[in-house]
Amino acid sequence: MKYRRLFLLLIIVFFIGAGFFYACKKVDLIRLAMVKTEQPANITNNSVKARGDVIDLGEYAVVSHGFCWAEGKLPIVNVDESANFGEANYTGPYSTTIGGLRENANYQLRTFMGTGGEFIYGDVVEFNTQGQAHSEWIFYDDGSNHTGIGYPDGRDFDVAIRFSPSDLSDLDGFKVTKIRFFPRGEAPTRYHITLWTGPEPPELIYVQEVTNITADQWNEAIPEVFHTIDAGKYLWIGYWITNQPAEQYPAGVDDGPAVAGFGDMMSSDDGDTWESMYESNHELNYNWNLRAYVTNEKGEEIQITRSINVRKISVQRGQNPGHLTSSEKSKQTSK
Repeated sequence: MKYRRLFLLLIIVFFIGAGFFYACKKVDLIRLAMVKTEQPANITNNSVKARGDVIDLGEYAVVSHGFCWAEGKLPIVNVDESANFGEANYTGPYSTTIGGLRENANYQLRTFMGTGGEFIYGDVVEFNTQGQAHSEWIFYDDGSNHTGIGYPDGRDFDVAIRFSPSDLSDLDGFKVTKIRFFPRGEAPTRYHITLWTGPEPPELIYVQEVTNITADQWNEAIPEVFHTIDAGKYLWIGYWITNQPAEQYPAGVDDGPAVAGFGDMMSSDDGDTWESMYESNHELNYNWNLRAYVTNEKGEEIQITRSINVRKISVQRGQNPGHLTSSEKSKQTSK
């Protein structure tokens, strides 16, 4: 019995020892390569400086390293665009300038290292290319003044040129920074630049009085806040005339022909209804001397709130607009 217990104890010790030595068996650890993606620099409308950093080469040969990028999605080497600098045998930063990018686009960029047919990636960073700075005047008139338009009995009215969403497709996000018009009358006539959006009748979103008017020449007004164009909506650019004396014709026009429904819009009931000047009277075959300067140069974007409350409405809604005429037609009639 004594020897049997001793034998059993030896067996237990043997298995415990075997388990101990098995648990202490050496496990080999593999050091993997590591690469980091830095924030890009020098972003333009069609290029960017990509920056990366080799942190660790690992234990396997690094046969390739570089950058890969794609527009709006996760980039993958051998699927998307990439720049491959070949073997890497050092740690530290590396960079390159990537060209041929699309304007106003969102890109994802990441570093990579290739080891034995497998790729190790760095973190993904996003960047947006810039838009090409561009500015232009938008208008319908021919640039010269021919005559003036007004009501013989004197009254308040609006003039405007309008642009459809298709007209604005290349100007989405641009800002209206200047308005030019050709007034034919001075005080007591008053002029207020206006902006409207939407289909007919449009919504008045901005109004601002222009002081120090000089008659019979182009006047330029700078809005206190810049409107950002939404190409999904109609844009109306105009001015509001108040205190027009009788027999004064304060709204300048070119010699035509009218771009009916776009270059010659007017309202005599505070914007409730609009009509083409030419369609209401074929003798008035003109476009307003009216232009807007639009630009996509960077600046602070300001949300414009509806400003109709600052406007004193002096025309009864539903009132007969009366006979609209030009100074030229009035002179012909008086002869």
